[in-house]
Amino acid sequence: MTRELQAPIRRSRQRFQMAQLKHDGDWNPDPNSTQQWLRHLAVDSSLAVHFDLKGVEATPERLVNYPFVYMTGHRNPRLGNSETVSLRAHLQAGGFLFINNCCGRSAFDQHARSLAGTLFPQQKLEKISDDHPLLRSFYKVSGVRDRQSGGQRPLELWGVTVGKRLVLVYSPHDMITHLKQVSDPYGNGYDAESCRRLAVNVVAYALQN
Repeated sequence: MTRELQAPIRRSRQRFQMAQLKHDGDWNPDPNSTQQWLRHLAVDSSLAVHFDLKGVEATPERLVNYPFVYMTGHRNPRLGNSETVSLRAHLQAGGFLFINNCCGRSAFDQHARSLAGTLFPQQKLEKISDDHPLLRSFYKVSGVRDRQSGGQRPLELWGVTVGKRLVLVYSPHDMITHLKQVSDPYGNGYDAESCRRLAVNVVAYALQN
């Protein structure tokens, strides 16, 4: 049974289309998982989802039509100054950026945190609290399970807040690639059900705020 998911009237979005940020650090390492993410959004909620995922460069003319931007990779994205300026302006104007550390690699973690600091030097990248609205924006997420052991593990999400709105969310532990439910002995992330709930919630929060 699906549940209704709507944005505020002032930002009505009858159809949802995700944009994935293009960069030099292996920007699309696992396209199948992203398609599974879109499938879960379509099945679990009332959103009319576009399945033709758009790869976009960080330029004003490319970002303007995509309020929700997804970024992942394995290596340094190496975004230039003009790209970070464009991305910052997009997020300040109402856009939302979700960064997922594909495979949970430490090198990408360093670059993702550095990018957050470059985008918003006046705001800190802070750990999202257990009672944050994002964790109840669609599903009520009170705990997550480990991909390898199946046991409970701490949830770790980080974010940048501008005003009262999260404009950037970063997951240092992979919460997307296991949506395809294919065994990955090297994956450092959450199990498929935890990923599904978190991935849907991130979109729900972005659409509602």
